[in-house]
Amino acid sequence: MMTTTLAGQKKMCLHKRLYDSRAAAKRIARQTQRGRGREQHRCRVYQCTLCGYWHVTSQARTPAPEVPYAPGG
Repeated sequence: MMTTTLAGQKKMCLHKRLYDSRAAAKRIARQTQRGRGREQHRCRVYQCTLCGYWHVTSQARTPAPEVPYAPGG
């Protein structure tokens, strides 16, 4: 598993396109999806916890890890 420092995460964020609003990011995501034809990939938008702007990604949201239940623990 790769670990990244906070400074490294902020640096990666600067290389992404930034959108001021969710609506603006969604508009770009829709245009991107339309342009891919048959091999269409779903895009999603998210608000970055580092910069506060909105980004578009083609990656699926990662599910939360399952925590095993330990009775009485």
